[in-house]
Amino acid sequence: MSAFVVTDSKTAEERSKNENRFEFQLVEDGELFSVPKMEFLSRPATKYLSANFSTTSEADLVRGLIEIEAPGAFEAVDAMEDDQALGLSVAWAAASTAEPEGS
Repeated sequence: MSAFVVTDSKTAEERSKNENRFEFQLVEDGELFSVPKMEFLSRPATKYLSANFSTTSEADLVRGLIEIEAPGAFEAVDAMEDDQALGLSVAWAAASTAEPEGS
């Protein structure tokens, strides 16, 4: 009997497609960053959400997700005021087809 072979992840493949990503800039005409839309978050990101959802503010949740999914943007996002991080969160969720948790 041969062993079962796990196939490549279709979610990981879909995560990399441009239409499945949310793009944002930290300043107008600044560097363009992208993160997977909510339904295509990586496993480390979903584990982070599961572990922190009930004890972390939405602003800090989005900061943590950015650190995982777009580390190059983290320093600037981490320095944002909460209302700015919340604005990013709302726009990211609106661009995604998945409903944000807690809605």
